[in-house]
Amino acid sequence: MALSKITTSSLTDGSVSNVKVGTGIDSVKIGAGDVSNTEHAFLNSVSSNVQTQISGASGPQFKFLTGSWDISTTGTFNITGVGFAPKQLTLVSVKSGTNTANIALANSDGTEFSLYDQHHYAAHQWGLTFNTKIVSLTISGSAFAFLEITAWGSDGISMTKTTSGSPSGTGYYGITFFG
Repeated sequence: MALSKITTSSLTDGSVSNVKVGTGIDSVKIGAGDVSNTEHAFLNSVSSNVQTQISGASGPQFKFLTGSWDISTTGTFNITGVGFAPKQLTLVSVKSGTNTANIALANSDGTEFSLYDQHHYAAHQWGLTFNTKIVSLTISGSAFAFLEITAWGSDGISMTKTTSGSPSGTGYYGITFFG
């Protein structure tokens, strides 16, 4: 008579050990049966706890920060709170009460360029600079405010404020940092 099923009572010690189980068991016969052999084989290349690897994975990093500065002053200031070491940024700056604007891109390797409004010289005129001051706001025909990135840090950047002539007012910036 052929056996149709095996019960623990038919085993001498009441258990099924590795020695008693053959290789090549179909994965759908394990647990709830909803994992295929292919999916089970993917575990062969996992190097450590799967959840730890998922939790440690990170996607693209970015952070948007805004702020302001007194255009008439010079010196260094820090923009922090990024939460990671930024590698690139985009920056838009304006001077309060005017249509003076600046758009800039920068990389932590020192590559920078800035597109700045020169409307005080001619209507709808823009200038372009490379590897120099990231912000160049024309306050009047002879007054300028500049910002230059002097250091990239683990949580933001340091910038130096300089002026030419006697600019006054408040400058505002919006910076998107990328990791």
